[in-house]
Amino acid sequence: MNKVTLRNEVQFLFDDTKKKSIDVYALVGDTYYKLDLLPDSRPDLLTLFIGGVKKSILDNDKYVIRPYSTSDERKNCYYEYDLTESPAEIQTMSKVVGAQDVEPYRVDEFSTLNDIDALYIVLSHQNEVVVLYKNISHLDFVDVHQRFLLIKNSDHQLTKLDKDYLRISSTFHMIRTASGIVILDITPLEKSTGFDQIIKNEVDTRIEDINSIGLIENMDSFKGYLDNLSSRKALLQLKNSQVIKKKVSAADIIKFAVDKKDVIGKIQLSDDKTKLSPSSKNQTKILLKLLNDDFVISELTKSDYDAIAKDKL
Repeated sequence: MNKVTLRNEVQFLFDDTKKKSIDVYALVGDTYYKLDLLPDSRPDLLTLFIGGVKKSILDNDKYVIRPYSTSDERKNCYYEYDLTESPAEIQTMSKVVGAQDVEPYRVDEFSTLNDIDALYIVLSHQNEVVVLYKNISHLDFVDVHQRFLLIKNSDHQLTKLDKDYLRISSTFHMIRTASGIVILDITPLEKSTGFDQIIKNEVDTRIEDINSIGLIENMDSFKGYLDNLSSRKALLQLKNSQVIKKKVSAADIIKFAVDKKDVIGKIQLSDDKTKLSPSSKNQTKILLKLLNDDFVISELTKSDYDAIAKDKL
């Protein structure tokens, strides 16, 4: 997925000759329900979210789209979801397309608007479909029993609002088109419980890749330093590691690490000096950057760089 493809696949939303429709689903836990929208509210909602797509996808020229599994720390990035497994939030983006006989969401004494975790907005014209995922936070829900809200009535007087409401803006966090899923804001997804387990499973695969090199003395000790999302994401980047793909030998990696220790930082060696034995989170970070080929030398200036973002020529 790239910017051109994404823009092409949402273009039907801006074609006035095509009649668009909108359906909205609510995610509550792992179950999704259809929101019963009044007919006169649909055009306004449709206009609202088409405007959101225009602002985030068409009018924004600053972003690039990169695979999530190899994402680095550069700014203005949207991420194409490319992990093998998917959490409920992403699986549901496919399920709501053409969904039939979905149970409606009823607000009663057993369920409230505050129970809604996310919204799925399905925008379509015949076979052209775009699904937006919008995370709902506690700030979007207003409980009138905890706040005194005033609104203007027809007589230009202020009166109390007596019903809870959910604020819906045009912003969204993910978009699904024919070519895949693009994440505009990764924060809500990375905070979900299911996603954390998926990351751990991906990490296990990358650890197997590292283990195949025979580079690290104690893999259990190494894994102990991968106890947060930041370190696990750094490990995910090794999916396309040229060091691993080109099967650079452990001896060559160790020689580079030793020769450049004054520049990149020192990593502890095993007693026989044939393997690396990182003994801290910082040494583990250096090792991951080493395997991701982040340490480069300019042939022009002979200067050393820590190149987090690398676009292959």
